[in-house]
Amino acid sequence: MQRWSSMQERSTGIQSYIIWKAAELYLQEYADYAIVLERQRDKDDLIISADEMRRRPGISHQV
Repeated sequence: MQRWSSMQERSTGIQSYIIWKAAELYLQEYADYAIVLERQRDKDDLIISADEMRRRPGISHQV
């Protein structure tokens, strides 16, 4: 019975970790989405083409 209890405790910890990571990833994606919407609605925000981004220093040229 003690072995079962130990397995159950570890399983609960793993489940909690997975749920925590899923929530964290969701919130990161949501924040990115909110930034995109905000920038899309800002008429004064400069739009940079993909070609221009590739020409900028520090941007990888691989696609």
